[in-house]
Amino acid sequence: MKRNEYNRDLLEHCIEFLRSKDPNRIYEGVVLSAYLIEQVFKLELRRINPLLYFDRNGVTTETEVDIVLGKLSDEKIKLLKTIKANKCIDLICEYKKDLKPHKTNFEELFNLRNYIVHSIDDIFSDSLKASAIAVSALNICKKYFSDNFIDVSDILTSNEFDKLQNEKSKKYSAEMKDIIKKHKLFFEELHGKEVERRIKSFPETDKYTWVETTSECPACGQESFDKIGNVDFDWNPDGIITSAFFYYVCRVCHLNLSEYEYEDIINQG
Repeated sequence: MKRNEYNRDLLEHCIEFLRSKDPNRIYEGVVLSAYLIEQVFKLELRRINPLLYFDRNGVTTETEVDIVLGKLSDEKIKLLKTIKANKCIDLICEYKKDLKPHKTNFEELFNLRNYIVHSIDDIFSDSLKASAIAVSALNICKKYFSDNFIDVSDILTSNEFDKLQNEKSKKYSAEMKDIIKKHKLFFEELHGKEVERRIKSFPETDKYTWVETTSECPACGQESFDKIGNVDFDWNPDGIITSAFFYYVCRVCHLNLSEYEYEDIINQG
């Protein structure tokens, strides 16, 4: 089966699932959207340089030359590993400057995908947030789907998809405003001394957890909004892979946001 045909079928299912009100279908749509975006990013990287598509750990210089010259047999190509998703995001945002401002959106989507697919715990992610992140990422990548998957471009440029994007964006924005309002009301009920105590209660840190920056909280307005850095460990057959991720927590009103949520609030003004 041709990859274009397969991806078109999956994209149709993906949009159908993301349009659903059933959280189970929405999570399926999130997984499919991450797969499709990874596909289009890897295709784009291979167009830039065939070596960017492969994980080159342990690959000999001779093999690298054969890859660039297109001399490697199909059998040998199948034995090579492609780059992992997080590296794929880093590279595409490095080479395609228009995608760099949306890097946190892609990272959030792939983190959700990993959580849904690999975790054995119950899924507690907000389905509205999950669908908004997925639809937003697909919308950002419209151009690259058109360039690489001609047979699927009409799905993402249709009026129906635009309506879905607007619908998800409005609902998600409304939900985030409610969250900000809730934490603002909580702050307004605190006494002055309690506010001072909380401002001075710095989060615990260690060599894997640190405070990157502190800024004004978008809910309570106090200079107590910490950007927390954390190291994540992923075990796989190739060894341990470490990656850093960030989130925001207010020491006073306890507002807790991901990078994607924080950037969305800032962009809304």
